[in-house]
Amino acid sequence: MGDDKNTTLVSQYIDRYALLCCLNWIKSSLEDVLNSEEFKKEVLKGEFNSTNGLSNQQLYDKIMTAHEEEGPGGQDGVVDLMVRTLRIDSDESDWRKPCDKRTIGVDGAGTGITAICPQKLAKWVKDGRPEYLAAHYAHEYIHILGFHHDKKPKDESFVYQIGDTVEDLAEKLRKSRLNAS
Repeated sequence: MGDDKNTTLVSQYIDRYALLCCLNWIKSSLEDVLNSEEFKKEVLKGEFNSTNGLSNQQLYDKIMTAHEEEGPGGQDGVVDLMVRTLRIDSDESDWRKPCDKRTIGVDGAGTGITAICPQKLAKWVKDGRPEYLAAHYAHEYIHILGFHHDKKPKDESFVYQIGDTVEDLAEKLRKSRLNAS
């Protein structure tokens, strides 16, 4: 673990324990959201562009089948999401300016490994807003399933709308869990 440049960089931004707790919450909430009736309803009634010609039922089935088009893939029926932090202080320094602005992360350019800007990761963990991370990872996972957002406006694309749906449902889930405790 000590030789992992990604892990070393993350520790400069946030406490590892906070990150681990946040990632565990994201994993469980992402599973809960994707397997919820609310998520299914949102996908089936959505109006999307950049869908690769698939119907809403086919889009939902593709997510639930979890057959990754990019990267090494893994077991169907399991979201094989590999994540890392961009190394903006070293060999990926060309991402520094985009990460300082609107960019949240990247989809890995076909590798199946999604990356997040360390500033966004640190901010969302510090702010206690793991639903933003869940939304980002869902957005990037939809890329790994083979979808992109090359049409304008981007926010109407399947990729962005799935991220937004996951964010909304994960936030409701977080609030309901807080109220229950």
